[in-house]
Amino acid sequence: MKRFYSIDWKSLMCGVLRLSALWGGIAVLGAAILLREAPVVTGVVAGVLLAAIGLAATLRTARRPSLKGILTAGGLLLGSCVLAVGILEAGARIAFAPEPQAHADYLMPHPLYVHTLRPDTHTILDRRHVQWRDFDIVRIDISPQGFRDRVLPPKEPGEMRILVLGDSFTFGYGVEADQTISYYLEQALRSAGPGGRISVVNAGIEGYGPWQSRGLLEERGFPLDPDLVVYQTFATNDLYDTLVRVGKFFRAYHLPSLERVHAFRCQALWHVGLQRWLRTHSSAYQQAVRMTQRENLLVDLLDHVRFIRRLPPLDLPPREDRNYKLEVCLRSWYPELEEAWDLYREDVCALRADCEARGVEFVACCMPPLHLFFDPYWIEFVGANDPAIYERGKGVRVVEEFFREQEIPYVPLVDTLAAYPNPLQVYFRFNKHLRPEGCRAVGKAIASYLLDAGLVSGDGADGKKEKVK
Repeated sequence: MKRFYSIDWKSLMCGVLRLSALWGGIAVLGAAILLREAPVVTGVVAGVLLAAIGLAATLRTARRPSLKGILTAGGLLLGSCVLAVGILEAGARIAFAPEPQAHADYLMPHPLYVHTLRPDTHTILDRRHVQWRDFDIVRIDISPQGFRDRVLPPKEPGEMRILVLGDSFTFGYGVEADQTISYYLEQALRSAGPGGRISVVNAGIEGYGPWQSRGLLEERGFPLDPDLVVYQTFATNDLYDTLVRVGKFFRAYHLPSLERVHAFRCQALWHVGLQRWLRTHSSAYQQAVRMTQRENLLVDLLDHVRFIRRLPPLDLPPREDRNYKLEVCLRSWYPELEEAWDLYREDVCALRADCEARGVEFVACCMPPLHLFFDPYWIEFVGANDPAIYERGKGVRVVEEFFREQEIPYVPLVDTLAAYPNPLQVYFRFNKHLRPEGCRAVGKAIASYLLDAGLVSGDGADGKKEKVK
């Protein structure tokens, strides 16, 4: 039979060896120059020799390449890489459900308070979750004044202005601007008709504890001349974040959230900013983070590059096997929890003192967690631990006891939310924040308290307490 082709195995193997030597030498040279752990001198010498051998052998057997051929090959290589990345990203967006964004465009770094809202920002967030389907597409509009609210003009004579401070519950994590606690509070007060104009400002920011809210009040809140401040706290997170602020941690902690905050503190580093952009916009990168369980995946990889500034390491203690969401519910608190509690109380008292110094009324409320009402989550969070080590609802209890001891006016919310037979009527199941109905219930409860206590009237600024000089 006539042979239409034949393989010159010797030439083929020689070609493979030439290219392997050339590109292997380039790889060794690049690694020696770029990687911190690589021996520089040995790597450079080995890489240069290997690449030189491969290049010499290639030039002896191949035609001299033209500039056009080199540019064409380079363009094809670059185009192939871009196409591969595009296919990977498109496949990830088709195959996987959208992930709630861990790094939102409306947040920006703050030198003292980790992060704050970026003024004059407008974002559409896809907060749907494929399992529970309790999210929706949410629009986030941050005003030029730095609040998730409309632009507030100078206060009019007789206007009553209320500022609601808090974390993601107040901000409205997963709900529209006209479904937040502050919106329903304003509507309830206006419907009650105490007289005069009433304005309620949403000053909530995701992840904010009392020490951060105090800074926000000073920088952006007091310039709006509020008559009353409502401070919403969430014991589970606020004690946790308060301790992190001084470089200490609970004995049970959530590593991805700590890494996320740590990276946010280092946004001045260009590769941290790139990582945040990818974490927000790239489904493929989100899946890589999910599969590797490394929140700072890109930064960790680039930390090995010699000429890129390293992210300062997180000095974490050994982690104990408990769900960090229930640490404040432990019957016996260990020293780190006690320290967090002391710092938290100092911050809340300082927040109230700042208001009193300006003649501004101060009212607080502690948001109950979903696991207080929803048995499946309580069982899941307790896990393999002995349930006897926990007191369900302890976080809310100790915070409200503290309010009473310090004579801080507060709005109890447990009974308000417990009145719903199904907790998932008022809480999202996936993100465990309030649904619109939950925000409405809390807004009405705060309004009822303020009206019953005589803290809201039509007097506005004329009814404000005399300022302490």
